[in-house]
Amino acid sequence: MSANVFNVSHEAAGVDLCFAASLENIDKAIAETKAFLTRIHAQQYTFDVTLVLREALSNAVVDGCGQDPKMRVSCRLRFRGRRLIMEIEDPGRGFNWRGRMGKLPPPEAESGRGMVIMEHYCEMVSYNDKGNRLMMEKIIRPGRGVAPK
Repeated sequence: MSANVFNVSHEAAGVDLCFAASLENIDKAIAETKAFLTRIHAQQYTFDVTLVLREALSNAVVDGCGQDPKMRVSCRLRFRGRRLIMEIEDPGRGFNWRGRMGKLPPPEAESGRGMVIMEHYCEMVSYNDKGNRLMMEKIIRPGRGVAPK
C-alpha cells in the first residue's frame, strides 16, 4: 500500500475522506475541506475549521497510526442545520481522553495542546470510549454569509 492513497467522496452537504496515514495527506484533506467550506458558503470559518481539523488529523496520523502508510485515516464532514459535524477516525489503539479533557499541558511540553484548541474553537468535542474516533461540532451562525438550509 502506498502513502499516495487518498480517496474523496462528495455529497450535497458533505465530504468523506479516507487516506493513507502520511503527513502529506493531511494537506490534501485540508484543501478538500477548504473547497467544501466554499461550496457551502462558509469560507469565513476556514481558519477555525482547518485549525481543529489539522490538529485532529495530525493526532490520527502521528499518534493513532504512527505515520504508517498501510494504515488509513477517515474524515467525514457534514453540514446539517447550522452545524458542521467533523468525524475523524483511525485504526490505532486510542488514548485516555478522559484524563486530558479541559487540561492545559505544562508550558514546556512540545505537544498536547490539540484538545484545548479543539475545545476552544468547537461547540462540542467528544470521543468514543477507545479514543480513536473523534467528533467535533462547529456552529455556523446565520447572517454571516451562510446560505440557509
